[in-house]
Amino acid sequence: MSAVLNANRIRRVHLSLMSADFHKDPARVRALENRELEKMASLWTKFKDRLIQDFTAAWNGEDVLHAGPSEFSQAAFDQHTGDLLQDMVVAPAAGIIEDAEKTAYSHGIHFAESFFSVQLGADPAIRKLAWERIADRIDQNKMRMVRLSGDTQKEIRRVIGEGIADEREFKDITRDIIGRVDHVGIVRAETMVRSETVRAVNNGVKDRYQEAGVDWYERLEALDEKTCTDWEFNINGEVIMGCAALNGLRFNREEADLVDEQTHPNCRGTWIPFIPVPQGEEEQPEPTPEAPIVPPAAIPLRPPPLPEVKIPEATVRVIEPEPLRPDEARMTREEVIQEWEKIYSNKPKEHALVLDPEGWTILSKSGEKHRVAFDYSEMKFTDNNATLLHNHPNGGSFSPADFDLSSKINLKEIHAAGREQLGRQYTYIMARDPVTDKWPSRSAVQEAYRVFDRQLTTELTTKIGIGEITPEEANIMHGHEVWTRVSKLTGLNYRRIQVK
Repeated sequence: MSAVLNANRIRRVHLSLMSADFHKDPARVRALENRELEKMASLWTKFKDRLIQDFTAAWNGEDVLHAGPSEFSQAAFDQHTGDLLQDMVVAPAAGIIEDAEKTAYSHGIHFAESFFSVQLGADPAIRKLAWERIADRIDQNKMRMVRLSGDTQKEIRRVIGEGIADEREFKDITRDIIGRVDHVGIVRAETMVRSETVRAVNNGVKDRYQEAGVDWYERLEALDEKTCTDWEFNINGEVIMGCAALNGLRFNREEADLVDEQTHPNCRGTWIPFIPVPQGEEEQPEPTPEAPIVPPAAIPLRPPPLPEVKIPEATVRVIEPEPLRPDEARMTREEVIQEWEKIYSNKPKEHALVLDPEGWTILSKSGEKHRVAFDYSEMKFTDNNATLLHNHPNGGSFSPADFDLSSKINLKEIHAAGREQLGRQYTYIMARDPVTDKWPSRSAVQEAYRVFDRQLTTELTTKIGIGEITPEEANIMHGHEVWTRVSKLTGLNYRRIQVK
């Protein structure tokens, strides 16, 4: 299920509840950076070990360069150093850079979606043009690695040359080579990885917001003792000093790109969407201990009846799906749910219905095969203690995004109905705890889902391999079994009902 969220009323609550760790890492890229740093550091460490090994051998007159035993030649070893850098750093780093850039860009897309637990815009897998837009950045970073390799070679050449001229001992020259490789190669490579990871993430964030119709971007900086206050940004002639001063400022897309182009190495800032409040609506106050959050006024659930007007039959147009409104003497909320799921569980595309606590329709939408989208104004149902019904054409259970959406906007419950590949029809239900009337911790559920998702993948793959189940059965079992285990561990109120 996908939706577009009216961000301004929700994000203040969302940001106020964020942990200190979030505010130190707004784009949530630490783990991503560390994975890429580990790969890049491994290249440089292997190069350094090989370099010292070959330098030792060449210094002792061994045939390292395949030119026969001879006295140490600085020119020959310099050429050898360049070859090692090309083979052991530059060439393999090109693949790492390309994968890292795309992974970071995708991370930004998902950050834009998961920040409010909703899907924004089109499926990233089909956005070929988006990948083409980052091709230039990949090429630029590959060239930066080539230049970094060249600078490292120059430093090694200088250390060896000065060591020979000063008649220094071999161990001292070796120590200085290691130091220069660490400082010039590894440290600068680490800075590049950190800076480019955040930059690629932010490109994905902005692209995703833009596709969802967002025109304004609010800067969200990491605010701690490391936040800079003296780095100069020039945005169309306006000088802003430091990342701390950027926090909370709003820019259009062109200006936001200028900010990202001027960020310093190791910058940690990112973007959240800003949606101007429609004329006639007042912004909610910032959440503070003295000023608690005031929810927006509830939308009318039962508008006054319109005067009866006879409409010629030829002009009547039915828009699917037609909203269901229970007659107080005829249909209860439960009957509305049953009727809707009976009609839409077998539809080839996703549909959604939002009900108030009494079963009156707040919103009804049709979508595409794997998603149904809402615009900003339609998400006002988040303040109505609502139940959200939607169908899954593949008959599967909930996605992690379904849980995130439900818990963050505090739905009463969420249903997913559908018929799976083997013909069985199910309704999956998540709801707030009946005792506490709350959802379990999002972080606990998310971590449990990751663990059990990997666990079930391994278990079911094994069963397929020995012929115990078919791939189709594994697909059906996977999602439901993951959520069943998650619910036992975290107390999530989850169940599946087979429809006869």
